[in-house]
Amino acid sequence: MLDKRPNISLNKTMKTNKVLSVLNNSPTEADKTHARILEAARAEFIQFGFSQTTVDEIASSLGISKATLYKYFSSKEQLLREIVFGLLGAIEAEVEAVIQDEQRDFVEKLRDILSSLGLKLAEIGGLLTIDIQRNAPEIWKEIDEFRKVKILSKLKRVIQEGVENGVFRSDFDQDLLVLMYVTIIQSIMNPATLVQFSLSFSEGFEMIIKIVLEGILTEKGRAKYLSPMLRPQQKTS
Repeated sequence: MLDKRPNISLNKTMKTNKVLSVLNNSPTEADKTHARILEAARAEFIQFGFSQTTVDEIASSLGISKATLYKYFSSKEQLLREIVFGLLGAIEAEVEAVIQDEQRDFVEKLRDILSSLGLKLAEIGGLLTIDIQRNAPEIWKEIDEFRKVKILSKLKRVIQEGVENGVFRSDFDQDLLVLMYVTIIQSIMNPATLVQFSLSFSEGFEMIIKIVLEGILTEKGRAKYLSPMLRPQQKTS
């Protein structure tokens, strides 16, 4: 049986190499292998699902042994955590950058945040999300908490600022609205759904944005933003 206990000496060496890599601004072979394993695991999870993918299959897709993979990741669950939280961290950083941009107003910020969410969440896909909920509930709890604290709260902040400035309507529950936005984007903005309606990603996103943004604008907001920002894109011949 393979001994899955962490190799302390190896871990110290990898950490030292990682620090030197950062200082030298160049990835080591260990860094490259680490990244390759993550990318292979992400591809396998998306195509076949988390529960249906084994560590053996991930290692085989890379042409390495399972023992080699275990030098970098202790389990399939650790792989999933790094993949998902890497994605969520990128979303959080992009959302915060949009919020801090003083050149954008409330509608532009909300549109750009939803765009970032749509693009990033599409990398996971709705089926994998359901798989994680069912078969990795502990990881899903961590994901859900991160999403609420780090991402959804930021989205709500933008909506609240829009309400306070009279641009967004105040007669709705903001927590429900935020959850609805994210659920709609995550459920629809994936290839399996879009292909049913013969829509490209950009066409599907424009339709969602038009509906969700028009619905919360006040009369003041409509007068200011409905043209041309939310007007359907005209196709050029």
